[in-house]
Amino acid sequence: MTTDAGSVYIFENPMLTRGWKLIRYEQPKVDVDSVTRMYLYSTTTNTILDNLQFIDPAKGRILGQAEQELTYKTEYDPAIYNRGNNPNADINASLYWDGNQVGHVWWNLSKIR
Repeated sequence: MTTDAGSVYIFENPMLTRGWKLIRYEQPKVDVDSVTRMYLYSTTTNTILDNLQFIDPAKGRILGQAEQELTYKTEYDPAIYNRGNNPNADINASLYWDGNQVGHVWWNLSKIR
């Protein structure tokens, strides 16, 4: 028996194949800014049957009706508060939001990713 001895391993790859196989991957993302219009078209009558809307919330693209209701689309709260103890809120006792901002809708983009 030998003491203070090590081991030797030989790894061969005679076919020169990769050491791993890809089992999952992310599909390429569609550039939603390149899409200007989508519709169903009849080749029989050569007419547009219906206009389509598409959504991609991760890129901030939502249905037109919902989009019209939004005032702000940001990853932070756009409001300025006059009091509170939230360290993430913008608090300013002399310059804050009032009745002029009632009814404004904010979509928190940080929550959709």
